[in-house]
Amino acid sequence: IIFNPLYGILDGFATQISHAFGGTGTVNIDFVSNQPLVAIAVPMIWQWTPFMFLILLAALSNVDKSLTEAAELDGAGFWRIFRNIVLPAIWPVMAIAILIRGVDLFRIFDMVWALTEGGPGTSTETISIYTYVQGFKQFETSYTAAIAFLIVALMAIFAPLVAGQDPLEQDILARLKPPSDLHLLGTDYFGRDIYSRIVYGARLSLIIGLTSTALAMIIGSAIGMIAGWYGGRIDTLVMQVMDILLAFPSLILGLIIVAMLGPSILNIVIAIALTSIPPFARIARAPTIALKEREFIDACRALGYSDARILIIHILPNILPEILVMGS
Repeated sequence: IIFNPLYGILDGFATQISHAFGGTGTVNIDFVSNQPLVAIAVPMIWQWTPFMFLILLAALSNVDKSLTEAAELDGAGFWRIFRNIVLPAIWPVMAIAILIRGVDLFRIFDMVWALTEGGPGTSTETISIYTYVQGFKQFETSYTAAIAFLIVALMAIFAPLVAGQDPLEQDILARLKPPSDLHLLGTDYFGRDIYSRIVYGARLSLIIGLTSTALAMIIGSAIGMIAGWYGGRIDTLVMQVMDILLAFPSLILGLIIVAMLGPSILNIVIAIALTSIPPFARIARAPTIALKEREFIDACRALGYSDARILIIHILPNILPEILVMGS
């Protein structure tokens, strides 16, 4: 919509920029689809600029104002204060945000590759695992991101061996220390080792993320398959309940659930899983409706197979790639 000549507010402006750099064509959706780097860069900048700005603001809140005020009284300039006081305090947080940005690059590249390399009409078809594997192989930096994610996962698993410091141990005398041999990423406001807290925090994040996603995938897929298989009032009732859940912002709904159940890891997993069930239900329902009219399903009914056997053995394997893509 943004780059469409009829509706896009950026069409003329982007075309002028293209001409300034030696381009000759109009910057529309065809230009974007034929320029993979542009197609990847546009959503990256659009989505992550405000996010990185908020991350920067959060990181700046860790800077000790008393140190900057003392440096100003000593006559230190802006760049000296930034280099010696501000930068050591914010760069670990920014580095983690950039690493997350690299992992999220998988999703953006998958969408761009599927829409630009699949050929006319394939954007409405099922994106198979083979397509993702081929896209992964074509993008060389995918291996770098995969290795980085594997390193993070291994560090989280072997956190007690890798961290070297107690993430909860406080040392007020060593607060806000810059990176050193003892503290690889420095210390926070309470003197706790930032590197150890990141390593142990990664373990908790992976446990919560994988568990809640698996739970939502199982429950949501089962609900969607049952609704699509039986249809009628069951389908209508289930989908209306899913629409009600989708009407609530996921963050607000998750906070409400945690506030009702109490703050704990189990309740956080439940909250995230409940807010993620409706998308899985919709993803599973649509192909189930299409598959139940196929000839091999009619053959299963003629042979007297139960509904559970048909859904689990014959329908689930056919819709599993779409569910896995949604889960990833």
